[in-house]
Amino acid sequence: YLVLLGMLLYLAAFSPGLGPVPWTVNAEIYPMSVRGVCMGIAATSNWVANAVVASTFLTMFRLVGGSGVFWLYGMVAVVGMVWVGAVLPETRGLTLEEIQAMLSNSVG
Repeated sequence: YLVLLGMLLYLAAFSPGLGPVPWTVNAEIYPMSVRGVCMGIAATSNWVANAVVASTFLTMFRLVGGSGVFWLYGMVAVVGMVWVGAVLPETRGLTLEEIQAMLSNSVG
C-alpha cells in the first residue's frame, strides 16, 4: 500500500507541476518559423526523461526500496516545480512578440 501511495503522490505532484510545462511553454515561446523543430526537440527531451525514469526504476527500487524510490522521484518533482515557479516567467495574456521581448531581455 505504501508503494501505491508513493506512486499516487508522485503523479499528483508531477501532473500539475512539471508535466504540462514542456508543452505549454514550448507552444508559446517559439516563432512559427522554428516552432515545429523546437516542439520536436521538446517532445524528444520529454521522452528521454521518461526513459531515464523507466530505466532507473528497478535499480533504484532495489537500492532504496519501494517507498524510497517514490520519495526520491517525488522530491525531484517538487524541486523542479519550485524551480519552474521561481524562474519561469508568466506568459498568460502576452503576445508572442511580448514574450520574445521579455525572454530576450532576461537572457541578454
